[in-house]
Amino acid sequence: MKDSNQPKKKIRVDNRVTWSGYHIMDYYDAANFTVSEFITGEE
Repeated sequence: MKDSNQPKKKIRVDNRVTWSGYHIMDYYDAANFTVSEFITGEE
């Protein structure tokens, strides 16, 4: 694939989804959904 040497474009996610309650997760919210959290996390 030739695109590996191309500069990466920033992808805008605002105004794509209009669901009630939708928001962009921050680092701490997303950390709850990592593989290690699923393996070692509590119920």
